[in-house]
Amino acid sequence: MVVRKIISGGQSGVERAALDLAIQLGIAHGGWVAPGRLVDDGRLPEHYRLKEMAFADGLVSAYPNIEMADGVLLIARGSLTGAAAAVHARARARQRPCLALDLDRYTRFQSSLLINSWLKSRRVEILFITGPREKDQPTIYRDTMECFRAAWWTLMMVEPGGPLQRQARLAPGPGRWTRRWSACSGNCRSRTRSPSPTCVLMRSPV
Repeated sequence: MVVRKIISGGQSGVERAALDLAIQLGIAHGGWVAPGRLVDDGRLPEHYRLKEMAFADGLVSAYPNIEMADGVLLIARGSLTGAAAAVHARARARQRPCLALDLDRYTRFQSSLLINSWLKSRRVEILFITGPREKDQPTIYRDTMECFRAAWWTLMMVEPGGPLQRQARLAPGPGRWTRRWSACSGNCRSRTRSPSPTCVLMRSPV
């Protein structure tokens, strides 16, 4: 994966999901947070490795993250409004590659392909992920987690020489590995432990 670090401001919703994803996937994380580590739902826990700003005034707290990033990914349901729209405008003004992803428009699988294609084409290494807070768009934390997990596992499965493909080639025992793509919309729930409901490696007899 091109991304080597994920940053955000630590607010609830999309930004908190970005940090939790980085931790779960073993990707470095960071970013800038308001003085006192204050976020919309209280104080950001210390295990998130964000630096405190000396001061913050409204959207100014998001600006250092834009400057720090190679690209900005905005995730929301519907059109960008309020703070998210202002961040989008600022990122474009600073000539940062920017992808605004409307989860109401695309399925999870389609979103994962769009994210991967954009990251690879723009060669983004430090990614600023932002979007609405949980109080503004309930479930956006969960939606962001599921969307980016799908992007990660899709990349791992289809990237030539990716970790899961190497594991498949080295797996002992008879048979060969094949890739099976399901026809689901990306919104289904898999009953197996497969890393993605849309693409799984399965062993078939020789």
